[in-house]
Amino acid sequence: MKFCPMCGAKVIGNNQKFCAECGFKLVIGNSNTNEVKVEVQNDKKGFQPANKKIEESFQVDKLHKENTKKTEELSAKELEDRGTEAQNKKDYKKARELFEKAYEKGNKDIALRIGMFYANGQGVTKDERLADKWFKKASKKIDGEDKSFMLACMYYKGLLLPRNIEKAVTWFRIAANEGNIQAAFILGNFYYQGDEIKRDIAQAIKWLEIASRANNYEAAILLSGIYLDGIEGKRDSKRGIALLEGAANAGVPQAMEMLAFFYENGNIDIKADKYKAKKWHEKAIQAGYKG
Repeated sequence: MKFCPMCGAKVIGNNQKFCAECGFKLVIGNSNTNEVKVEVQNDKKGFQPANKKIEESFQVDKLHKENTKKTEELSAKELEDRGTEAQNKKDYKKARELFEKAYEKGNKDIALRIGMFYANGQGVTKDERLADKWFKKASKKIDGEDKSFMLACMYYKGLLLPRNIEKAVTWFRIAANEGNIQAAFILGNFYYQGDEIKRDIAQAIKWLEIASRANNYEAAILLSGIYLDGIEGKRDSKRGIALLEGAANAGVPQAMEMLAFFYENGNIDIKADKYKAKKWHEKAIQAGYKG
């Protein structure tokens, strides 16, 4: 009795050319032996000997392990570069995986880019919760810029992220609480104007005060108008004049001209003063005010 050495099936007679079970091509030896040889080549049915398949499988596995090893040996910067290359080719899944490996190797800034995949639904299901999770993992400073302020601007302008005013306000608030004065001014302006979000003068004053005390003169000028005009009962003429004088003395032409206008007309708290009005108007012109 003879057997196929590949699958163990019985070989019937000396004239059987192919194994009935696995299809391997057989070469029957001398009738005095039970040897059944296998020709290592493709047969007409497209089969390959098992040892050939095993060898190919081994080579694929070896190549995979070598590639994995190479990836693990890459530095955080190299992983980021490869991820960027994959991202440029719109292979977002591969890019995200490489960025995550870079993050694990200490590149905290890359968390911002990982978060963007979730915010935009690129290579993953869109998930704002996971986006925020990764955004918060990123360093507070990225290339010298405040991360929170950067995210706020991107959400507000719809740059690299979907335009989302609610998200923008959230990140502007985080940035302001972290000490970003421009973010405080923007929040104050939002609440004062009432275009992007519901108008709230109390919130406007809160954020504009923070910005003006840090010498943001745009905030000081806007806040002075609230106090001098008494918007929603928030009149404080003394504080309003002080804000304008601070900006004017710092060389801001608009503040000088606003002082001139105020002293020209006065209000219920402060009388008009033609001399001061003329003085500040002349200074404004000299400073380049074109009105």
